[in-house]
This record gives sequence, C-alpha cells and structure tokens, in this order.
Amino acid sequence: MIKRIYLVLLVCSAALAVYCQSFSGAAPAKRGNGNHMQSVYWVNWDLNNDGRPGDGIPDNTTRTVTTPQGVVYTIRITKINGNTNNLQSYVSGQWAYDDMKTGYNWFTQAVNNANQYTGSYNYTTGNITQVYDNLTDAHNSVVGIRNTVDGQAVNFRVSVTARLGNTVVKIPGMLAVGAESLGSSPVSPYREYERFTAGNSGGGTATPWQVFDKVQNAYTGSARSTSFNTVADVSDQGRTVLLRNPASTGEGPGEVIWFAHGADQIDVLLKGGGAQAIAIGFLVTYDFGDAPQSYGLTSHSLDLSFSGGTPPVQNNVRLSGISEATKNAPGFVIGTRADDEPGQLYSGDLFGDDKNNEADEDGLPNPYKSSIVVGARGATIRVPVKNNSGTAGSLTGWIDINQNGFFEPAERSNAAAVPDGTSGEVTIQFANLAEPFAAFTNYPMRIRLAQALLTDDASTGMDESAAGPGVGGEVEDHMARVQDAAVSGTLFKDANGNGLQDPGENGYNGDSGMFVYLLDGNGKIVGKSALVNGQYSISGIPVNGDLSALNIRLMVSSQSLDSGTVVTDPAGVAPDGYRNSGEDLSAAGSNVNNHNNNTDFVVQFTGVVPETGIQEVNFGISPLALAVSFGSIQATITGNILKVSWVTETEEHNDHFDIEISTDGTRFVKWATVRSKAPDGVSNRPIHYTVEGKSQSEVPATASLFFIAIVLAMSLKVRARNLRLFICCAGLMGAGISCSKKELPERTASRVYVRIVQYDKNDAAPTYSKVIQATVED
Repeated sequence: MIKRIYLVLLVCSAALAVYCQSFSGAAPAKRGNGNHMQSVYWVNWDLNNDGRPGDGIPDNTTRTVTTPQGVVYTIRITKINGNTNNLQSYVSGQWAYDDMKTGYNWFTQAVNNANQYTGSYNYTTGNITQVYDNLTDAHNSVVGIRNTVDGQAVNFRVSVTARLGNTVVKIPGMLAVGAESLGSSPVSPYREYERFTAGNSGGGTATPWQVFDKVQNAYTGSARSTSFNTVADVSDQGRTVLLRNPASTGEGPGEVIWFAHGADQIDVLLKGGGAQAIAIGFLVTYDFGDAPQSYGLTSHSLDLSFSGGTPPVQNNVRLSGISEATKNAPGFVIGTRADDEPGQLYSGDLFGDDKNNEADEDGLPNPYKSSIVVGARGATIRVPVKNNSGTAGSLTGWIDINQNGFFEPAERSNAAAVPDGTSGEVTIQFANLAEPFAAFTNYPMRIRLAQALLTDDASTGMDESAAGPGVGGEVEDHMARVQDAAVSGTLFKDANGNGLQDPGENGYNGDSGMFVYLLDGNGKIVGKSALVNGQYSISGIPVNGDLSALNIRLMVSSQSLDSGTVVTDPAGVAPDGYRNSGEDLSAAGSNVNNHNNNTDFVVQFTGVVPETGIQEVNFGISPLALAVSFGSIQATITGNILKVSWVTETEEHNDHFDIEISTDGTRFVKWATVRSKAPDGVSNRPIHYTVEGKSQSEVPATASLFFIAIVLAMSLKVRARNLRLFICCAGLMGAGISCSKKELPERTASRVYVRIVQYDKNDAAPTYSKVIQATVED
C-alpha cells in the first residue's frame, strides 16, 4: 500500500511541476539550433501572461520558477535608472535581424522559417496561433528586456537565487545575450551598445565572461553587415563586456551568448538608436538516476564549468575570432565524470544513464560484487569521489535488500563525510540489513554524493532522502550482486572410455554444439557458456560462502536451453555419436562432487569456492560403437506404391529395421519391419535392402483373419481335425494379404518422409538414419 501511495505522489508531483512551469518565470527553449537548449533557463518577462511583449517592467519585479527537480529559482530585476519605468518586455524576432530566436526559441518551425528574416509578423497584435503551438510557448518566448523610450540609455541589475526547501542552492552561473540586433555604431559615443558586468551577491568573485554559444540567422540582405562583425570592449579583468557594431551602416550580425561561472547577478547597460534588447538566463544542469521508476525521480544539480572562450582584456575584440568554451568535468562527483541530462532515465538494468550522452556511472562497476557475500547482512563499500566545490558534502548509499521497488530507512548506509578538497576513496557501510544476500539475485543500489538531500519522513515506509533532488554532487545507480567467480574446464574426447583426459585426448569441437549450464537449487539455469574449441568458462558461482545448502550444479548438454529455464531432471546429453564416459575432476579440488542422479554429466558444488574460481572441471565423451553404419537411402512412390531401398556398410549385433513414414517430417508411424540379412546380425560388407507395398501394418490384418477363422469354424461346427487345417489356411491367407496389401496412409500432404530405425540384439538404444523425402514418379 505504501508503495502504491508513493507512486501516486510521484506522478502527481511530476504533473504539478509541469503545470507550474507552464506559466512560470523562466523556461528552457523548445526549439532552435542552440548547443545548450536543455541547460539554459531563459527568464521571461510576460508579466500579464498574455503571450505578447510590451509589458512595463517596474523596479523590484520578481519572477519565479520551480524546476521538475524541485528547486525554486527566484529572479529579481532591480536598480532601474532611478526606479523609473524605463524597461519593457520584448520578443526576439520583432526585428528582422534578431539572431537569438534562431538558436533558442518557442516558435513553430513553419512560421519561424517564413518570418525569420522579414520581420513581417506583428508580435503585439498578430494571431498567436499563427506563430506558436500554444499560449505557453508564446508566454515563454517573451525573454527580452528593452529600453522603453527609443534612443534611451538604461541600466539595471538582474539577480538569481535558488533554494531546495530551506537549503540555498549554488547555481553554476548566469548568461547574457543580445535579443535584438545591434545597429551600426562606428565611433564613440556609440549609437547602440549593450554592456554586461558579472557579479556575485555573496561577496565571491565571478569569473570572466566566456563565449558559451554562437547563434546567427542566415539573412544576407543589404542592411546586414559581414558575419560576426560585432566587437567587444573587455575590461574589469574580463568581467565586463561592451558589445557594439563598428560598421557604418546596417545591423550587427551574429549573437554571442556569454557565460560567467559563479555569477548570480548581472549589471546591464542598454543604449539603443531606437530600441535595444537583451536576454538573461541561468544554467540549470542536472545528473539523474536511472533506477526503475518506482525508486523515484532523483536528480543532482551539477556545478559545471567551462574552459576557453575568454576574450582578451582590451577594446575592439572581434567576436568572430573567439572560439566557444568547452565543458569541463564537474569537480564534485562520484568517480571522475558526470554529465548533464535532460531528464530521468528509468531502466531495468540501471544502465540508462551510461547509454545516454557519456558513460559517467564510473564510481562503481555494474553490477557491484566485490564486498557482497552470500548469507551476509551487511557490506563495506569504498567509493572514489572528488570534491572541489568549495563546500563540504556527504556520501550515502541504499540497497533494496527486500526488493520491494523502493528504498527504506533500514536499507540506508551511514552518511560518510566528504570535505572540500577530497580526492580518493570514501567508505560507506551497510550493517544489520533485514535480509541476507542471496546468490543469483540482483539488488538495486543507489549511491548519492551531495551537499544536501531531502530529510526522511518517518511517517512513510520509504526513505525520502533516497529520492528527490540533491544539491550538488552526483547520483549513481548500480546493481549489487553476490561476489562470484568462474568455473572452467574442457569437454574432451575420451577415446579409451576411462573417464580421464589422457595425453592425446583433445577437447571436443564437434558440429552439433555443446553447452555448459550453471543451475541453482531449484534447477533454474542461472549461467550458460557455449563450448569454444572444447573449452568453457561460466561466471556466477558465489564465493566465500557455504555452498552446501545452495545445491548449485553444473551441467553439460547438447541441448540449447535459455537462461531462466527450470531443468526438472538435470541429466546431461552427449552429442550424437557419443556417450557419457566420465569426469576428470582432479584439478577441481574439494569443491565439487559427483551428482547422485546416475549421470556423469552433472556435478554438484560443495564447501567454499575461492575467489579465484574453480578450474579444470572436465567432462569426457566417448565415440559410440554403432550397431549399424548406414550407407545410401532412397524412397520412391509410383502410383500408390512406396519403395524404400537402403544400404548398410557394416552391421554388428543387428536384429531388424523398422521403416517409419510421415507426412509432415515430424510425426512418424511404423510402416514396415525388415529382418537383418547379415549372418547372426554381423557383417563387414555392404548389404542392400528393399521393401515396397501399400499396407500400413501387418499385425492387425493377421489377427483379424485368425479371429474370423475361429469364429467361422465354431459356427460351421468343423471337426477338430479339419479345424486345425482351416485355421492354418486362414493364417496363411492373412499373412499373404498383410504382405501384399501395404497401402500408404491417406496422404493429406504433398510430401512423404521416410526414416529407418535400427534395433540390435542387445536391447541397446535404437539408431536412426537420416530423414529423406520420397520421390514421386507417377
């Protein structure tokens, strides 16, 4: 019941987050060719939520957004030119040459392409449904801030704070970009420009600006200057950039999106020849869990940084000559890597994260085995971590020992401290788990490195700190499984049949195929290996535990069976032409015993298996001494007469043959019986056999005639002396009829298949010939 309630809460909370984000104060772009579309939350200034620009933005305007991860961001605009109403909202694209909407926008593709360079759409009065899919997209597209009065210069500050509950969340940094193209400004005082200064409200120092992304539409009209002709005047140790278009005429092409790591506020100065607009965003990057959905939506905010893309501190820096910055690996991670992802990656095998973007689940192997022991109720796990975040964190783990689909407080490890500057292994311990670890069982396991997690709610059965958002760090989901080792050996051709692999008796490499299976106590196949040049190796044997109670068995068989199959009678099957001859287990030590089911193709493990595994558990097979060696076989149908001919190359102790026929090649019935022609069933020379006719069976017709003869004799009151003569005649008639009638069974298919079954005098297993199709000659 608790699990069902938890799942309902998860679904409701996810739906609520989506609803709240529909008309919130910031959102990632829905379309465009930007390189970081899912990671940048652009602040929208559509204060009346009508999906149109032109709203006046007063001082101390506040916008909020709650991300699906549960973090609440608050964006505030302050210090507007003496608190006068000098700002209003803008949609990038109101002016024909605006570049930002090419990389980051919410427009429908068709309208975006049609109006991208013409500026023909009126964003203030036009039909919203002609441009956007819905009102939400229109609302979220109002990301620009422009000067209200044409030609006016205006300055203001935009700041961002973030919280998870009562915990302050450090954001990776803020972004700024021109939302409207720059008109020509060849000399100072410049007619149009935009200036950005990065800062940190907590007294820390923001890093210099870096080129985060470049976007540019394809407009090449006469009013457009040369591509990326815009220049920057860089000052204040790189924390201030002033952007302008040095051309004499036309609009400044190409927009550079600037990023300042560690910044939580930006001071802006706008000057327009008419209007000039900018857009402000902040970086939201998360690492997600990838356990199945029942374990909850789990995320960690990543402290990402970038290298390169920094302009020199000087004037007239041409933007076209600056390369984009490259993303660094986060410094507060499990293992060495963590990537930012668009959302939760639920997967049954807990590999979903590694299959998306880069394989960053590198803290522990999946599955993790090294300290999980069968029968134990605890484990000690050493996890490599790095913490260069500037803040202390902690490392915590959970193992779903009862496999109920969510993590409980009793399944949690201790919380190990991870101080700033840590680089190396940190140990967490699981103790007194409610159940012992079992062999051949997967246990979902979660490891979280964070500055802060949610607090567990003792009134529920699940542990809230195992799910939900985390501040900083990383989450990794892995499988925990009992530590195991491999068993290996050889299937050898035991030429002398003594059960031992003697010199010269090589591994079996036949065409029929052989497989080695590991069986658990219920006979279920939990491991499988095909033979390669007579060799096999199969993992999965639990080590460092008493195996006597597990009843683990190893089986070799020519049958190809799927993992998970339950073998009710685990008897090995030798390949065609061979027999089981024995085992050579001398190198396997005391860990295996012969299994007591009258077959030497199954062995049972006992005692404790070492971590190095068990080598040389060998099985022998010997070639069968066949009673008959078949040569050619032929079958023809003429009219309704079937004729079967075959040759035996050699015969030994041969008694007779049964000829069987079928119309589908699967279900065969006996059609005729032929005795061996070889003296005493033994021959070293070819012998030819032929049988033909129409009757299906001899016995029923003969028995019926004998019965009829007796009845007639009794009804006609034949004398005793004549009765014996009458019965003998009837018997001869029956025998004659049975030999001559030989009708084919009614053919319901267009084909007749034939095979020959040989029986020897010693009641050994019969030998089957190959199956052939009769040739129709009518």
